Amino acid sequence: MTQPWVRARFGLPMIYVDAKVVMTLYRGVKEFYPLLAPDQNIVASFSYNKDFFVESVTFYPLERAKEIQVALEKKRLGRK
Repeated sequence: MTQPWVRARFGLPMIYVDAKVVMTLYRGVKEFYPLLAPDQNIVASFSYNKDFFVESVTFYPLERAKEIQVALEKKRLGRK
């Protein structure tokens, strides 16, 4: 699966995390998409490699994804 394929099926992500290099390790783009079917408060997190192919998919409760979103916003605001 590629990033365009995922976005075509799920729309724009709820959370987007840029790629970064830590030491010599590449940490690809990560996107979080809510899966809000009836009675399902789950978020799917897709991690991509350098070529924007999905490397892994992780599922979180929606509440945990909101905590991640708040933490990322605080981190972004702290840099400015």
